[in-house]
Amino acid sequence: MIELARFLEAQRLLALGRLSQRKIAALAGVSRSTVNAIACGKYQDRLERESRRPRDVLMPSGPLVRCPGCGGRAQMPCMLCRVQKQQDAEQEFLRAARKAMRRDAARKLVQEVRRAYWQREAIEEPDVVDAPYSPPAASTGGGPSDCKYANRSRTSCGCKVSSSRSGMSDCSEG
Repeated sequence: MIELARFLEAQRLLALGRLSQRKIAALAGVSRSTVNAIACGKYQDRLERESRRPRDVLMPSGPLVRCPGCGGRAQMPCMLCRVQKQQDAEQEFLRAARKAMRRDAARKLVQEVRRAYWQREAIEEPDVVDAPYSPPAASTGGGPSDCKYANRSRTSCGCKVSSSRSGMSDCSEG
């Protein structure tokens, strides 16, 4: 595809009608077959296509040079570098989306496990679902709550509790 300026120059010289297609090709810097295609109307849609093309996209033009980004020989700006940069940005977006999905799935799983625990333990659910998890307090022994007779009344039996293997106290008071 020829540059727009060369196309317009060839079209202008053809419209004058004074020069041959060979001379127009030499003056415009395009081939004779391109001048013939312009004369036959095969390039008429070129202006329309150019007007529809987004202006923020730079099309490569000019001689082949070494790209400082990838090291390949290309017309500047290097399309390979541009495509690679866009693919990297898309991959980063997808990674972030997958990470967010995993985080949300883990959060939902933790909430379901907590609900199952609360139902199993017949504990009323707290108001804050996203509260940090704290496991139930383990029996440490030696406290009045370890005495099997302490639950009958609100006061402890006053004994010195020594926990047995079963986790119950050896208290004989009642």
